[in-house]
Parts: sequence; C-alpha cells; structure tokens
Amino acid sequence: MKKLTPIALVCSCVVWVFIFLSGCKKAEPAPTLTPVISSIVPMQDTVGAQIVINGSGFSTMTSANTVTFGTVQAMVVSATENKLVVVVPAGASNAPISVSVNGTTGTSVNSFTVTDLIQPLKVKSFSPLISGVGYGVKITGTGFSANNSENTVTVNGVAATVLTSSSTELLFSVPLTATTGKIVVTVNGKSVLSDSVITIITATITTIAGGAADRLSDGSGSSAGFYGPAGIIGDGNGNFYVADALNNKIRKVTPDGVVTTYAGTGAAGSLNGDISGATFAQPNSFAFDSHGNLFVSCNLNRNIRRITPDGTVSTFAGDPNGDKGNIDAVGTDARFGLPLGITIDKNDNIYVVDLLNNAIRKITPDGMVSTFAGGGAAGSKDSTGTFASFNQPQSICMDTHNNLYVVDLGNRKIRKIDEAAHVTSFAGSGEPGFKDDSAAYATFLEPMAIVPDASGNFYVTDGANQNIRMITSNGIVVTIAGNRRWDLVDGVGGYASFSQPYGMTIHSNGDIYLTDNYSGTIRKMVVR
Repeated sequence: MKKLTPIALVCSCVVWVFIFLSGCKKAEPAPTLTPVISSIVPMQDTVGAQIVINGSGFSTMTSANTVTFGTVQAMVVSATENKLVVVVPAGASNAPISVSVNGTTGTSVNSFTVTDLIQPLKVKSFSPLISGVGYGVKITGTGFSANNSENTVTVNGVAATVLTSSSTELLFSVPLTATTGKIVVTVNGKSVLSDSVITIITATITTIAGGAADRLSDGSGSSAGFYGPAGIIGDGNGNFYVADALNNKIRKVTPDGVVTTYAGTGAAGSLNGDISGATFAQPNSFAFDSHGNLFVSCNLNRNIRRITPDGTVSTFAGDPNGDKGNIDAVGTDARFGLPLGITIDKNDNIYVVDLLNNAIRKITPDGMVSTFAGGGAAGSKDSTGTFASFNQPQSICMDTHNNLYVVDLGNRKIRKIDEAAHVTSFAGSGEPGFKDDSAAYATFLEPMAIVPDASGNFYVTDGANQNIRMITSNGIVVTIAGNRRWDLVDGVGGYASFSQPYGMTIHSNGDIYLTDNYSGTIRKMVVR
C-alpha cells in the first residue's frame, strides 16, 4: 500500500472532519403555528360522543394535540393538520373548546353544548311583575342559552333586547312599544310562555314650559324661564300655579303653556296687599280651599299666606315678619320652624309639613294652629300624634279616605297618618338607595313630593335618583320614568331624563304635572 505523505494525511483528515460535521449539522426547526378552530361538528352532543374539530395548525400526532372542553381534557382519536376527532369527556360543561399544540392555543368563538346538561326550556318566574318601559326585567328558568343571540324574548308580542344571559337567567329591557301581557322566551327554535302576566306602565314625559336662559321671563313654552320651581297646583280649569321659589314669585301656566307672573314683585319679603305688589320669600307649596282661596307656604317667611279669588294677599298663620318657632296658637300668633308641603281636607283644614320642627301642623278654617303629629325630635317612630317622630318631613298629600301621606325626607320613607293621627310607615325601608320592591323593602334616595291618583296609586318624585317612582295600590314600588341621568330629555319611561324632579300635582284626567327644579321647567307625565 502506498503511504500517504504527512501533508496528504492532514488534508485527508480535514476532509473527513468536514464531511462528518456536515452530516451532524441540525436541521432548522419548522415555524410553530397557532391552532385555529374554524368549526365544530356538531356544536352539541352527549358525553362519550365523537365530534370533529376543523381548522388549521393541528399536529398530525394525536398525542401532540391537547384538547379541552372548558377545563376538562378530552381524548384525541385521530389527527391531521386540519381535522381532529375527539371524544366529549365526562365532566365537561357548556364551554368553548381549546386546542393546544407545542405551547400555543386556539379557542373556539362559541361554546360547545353538552346535551346531557340541557334542561327543558322553562320560565319559572320573572321580576319585577310590574315594570316601566326601558327598565330591566330578570327571567329565571331553565334551558336558556349562555349566548345572548340565541335567546329571543317578547313582551306581549313585542321583541325585547336581551342584555345578559346564562342557562338559568335572562335579563332584558322592556321595549318601547310593549304592553301588558305574557312573556315568551324562544331558544334555538323552541318557545315557552310565562304563566304570569307582566304589567307594563307607560309614562310619557314632555316639557310644556320653561328652560329659557333668562330664568325670570314670561312667555310661551320654552321661551319662559323659572328659577328653582318647587310646588305646583291646578285650579281645575286647566291652569297651573307654580311656586317659583328663587324668583320669589307665583307663576301661572295656561293649558297651552303660556307663562305669566301671577303674584309677587320678585323682591324677598312678606308684604301683604294686592297680588301685583305683595312679596314672598321662597314660596314652596299650595292648597286650594272650597272657596277658591289659594294658600301658600313660604319657607323663608316661615308663614302661610292666603290669596283670595279677588287677588288679595294676607298672612293667614305664622309670624308676619318671618320669626321662627314652635308655637300652637291662632293665626299670626302661631310660629313655624320651616313650613313646606301643605294639603287641605274636605272641611278646609290645612295640614302643613314643618320641617325644622319635625312635625305635621294643622290649621283650622278659623286659623287655629295645632301640632297634629310629631314630637319635635328627629326620629322614625310609629305611634300616635306627638308620640310619633319624623326626620325632616318634606311634603304631604291626602287620599279620598282622609289619610295623610308624608314624604319623610330624612328617613327616606313615606309615612301614613290616619284621621286619629296614628302614624305608620307606608313605603321605604329607610336605607338610602334605588330599589324597586314591595313597599317595606323598596329604597328611595331623596323623595320630594307625593300625589295620589283615583285608583289608589301614589307617585313620588325621587330627586337625587332623577326619576319618578310609583307605589301601586297593592303596595309595590316601581320606577316608571327617568334613567338616573341628570339631564332634560323628553321620552317614555327609562328613555326620559330629569334634573331634580320636585313638586307634583295631578289633573282630573289623571295626567301629572311636575316641576323639574334644576332645569327650571314644567313637565307633563301621561301614565297608561
């Protein structure tokens, strides 16, 4: 054999090393793809059934694909880059499916439904049973879809918007044109009817006067201006009188929305005489007696003024100079702390809410002032006469049975007083809030005024909540207007907005007129 020279030997070794190293060089790794699930066939099946997952980025090795139904891992039967056959695992729940390959994961957009878990479609209950337009109603039952778009809800045939959903609960908003009737829930082509009827209250809000930048302007409709309007009352002929508190005037609004100044010069004072020259200091509330006299509570004057049909203003009860106190006496010898809401009975007895004295005062037709209920100290005690207690009572009304209803602002309650002066709690738990419920459990935030209708229902302005609450004749509190946004928007129910609704009065036809204090407007509410 021919011997290799040293140089040849070295060259030969280099060649072999190069060949060896070239053969050992690692191949470049293939890029990692994120699995994508394009479809699942079928989208629902029983535990143990085989389903097909179509997509891309899967591994052809079955063991390299990890498939989970929610959090439960499934067995992969076969695999290609675009299709996996898997078994629905025991313990799986209705949830999206995920596929993980080499540390990357893709998840289905929609949930897979395990049919073993499907309950029959059923409406068990809904709450509340009475609702205004635009407010939420919760349905409880079984067989609903967790996907909003797969649930259809109608109220007496009108489609509603489903807000949230689960297999046992649906929340929907009462549609604008809904009327009283039954609720129908439809899921994947199957429908079920509620056993009970939902009562729909439609309250339509319009602005009839006020809102002008000049808050002391007479005019028609929106060209008129008010400044802090408080109480309001109708005269039975379609006209309304408004306590324009911060203007120290009483304004008159005709049926077609024309606003004029009825009484008061605008100067703060307690000057009596003709309505054109008389002065008031923050007039607050009104009551007409059977002779057509208009009684006005003036909170800063701390007295009750009387305006006769011929336009003469006088001080009927309380100190003419506005001195405060708590004295039961006749006429101007009596003293009030801060008189606000007033109402009158069929015998022309006037009942006055005295906020600072935490009392309800009574004034007979001949001017005798006495304390009808409330002991003076702030409290929430139900009892009789002066043994009962109030906390900053705000306003008052009377029903057809001569029962008084007092908005007890500091207690966030409505209190009831019968003819024997026995005081009970009528509505409100006393906790501040915004909850519709039965009267004892409902909550108010800033109740301001109350009026009854001919059917035994009551309406309450809840100023800080920016809405109107209704207490039905069977003792259910329901919100019928306002969306808790501080604004001036006309509309129906929850589509309307207020800026601190304050005083209210009700027309003989059932329409309600109210003052919107901050916006300086007079609003009309038609309830059907």
